[in-house]
Amino acid sequence: MRIRTVNKILIISFLLLYAISVLLIYGLGYNIWVSLTWNLLSFIGADFPVDFSIPDKANAIAFLSNVLGVIGSLILTILLTSFFYQILSRVNIKKSIAEAKIRGLKHHTILYPSNKIAEYLAKDLARNKIEFLILDPSKKYVEEYIDEGMLALEGDAFDPVALEKAKIKEASKIILLNEDITKNALAAISAKKMNNKIRIASRIKKVDDIAKMKRIGVDYLVMPEIAIGDEIGKFLVKEAILKKKLV
Repeated sequence: MRIRTVNKILIISFLLLYAISVLLIYGLGYNIWVSLTWNLLSFIGADFPVDFSIPDKANAIAFLSNVLGVIGSLILTILLTSFFYQILSRVNIKKSIAEAKIRGLKHHTILYPSNKIAEYLAKDLARNKIEFLILDPSKKYVEEYIDEGMLALEGDAFDPVALEKAKIKEASKIILLNEDITKNALAAISAKKMNNKIRIASRIKKVDDIAKMKRIGVDYLVMPEIAIGDEIGKFLVKEAILKKKLV
């Protein structure tokens, strides 16, 4: 944990005040161990509330030491509070919950990587209560998905370590949505190597990729451009049929 500048100043102030207070008590004739112990109790607030009822001339130095102890105790409280919130800010509760859920996944679908198609698929899977996990190399995107309540992991689908974390051996499907066909091919090979029963769907860019991906073991292939063309074609045909009926 990085110590902030303001915290460094507070730590130095605390130690300086403690040293001065120890010297004050030592100057009253007490031995060094008594001075150290007495001031330690004072500075950590063990003797709070401090008795200020006898600030006469005879014990003015002891009174001053008490004042320094109160100031030191306040500084210590501020320091501990600051460190507590720094630690708390580093603990991502949502991430911890997501990691716990991922460890219990079975028969789930892995989406790789995060892109617009993955976003639509994720929403559709969530609506139908189908368990899924998004795997993406971007820490930023992973954190955004987790904040939205989805399960996501940082990593690449062709990395065995990342696939292991994504519970590839327990997964039923993996959907490869990368625009780079080489990355999809590597991911498919890695997935099949770790789970030969997994079903694989992959995005491709051209018809020539079909044979290569089929040899790897990909079960379902889709070209977004053709899919869009098919949908537009269906829409036009439907509109034409409707127009003829109206005529």
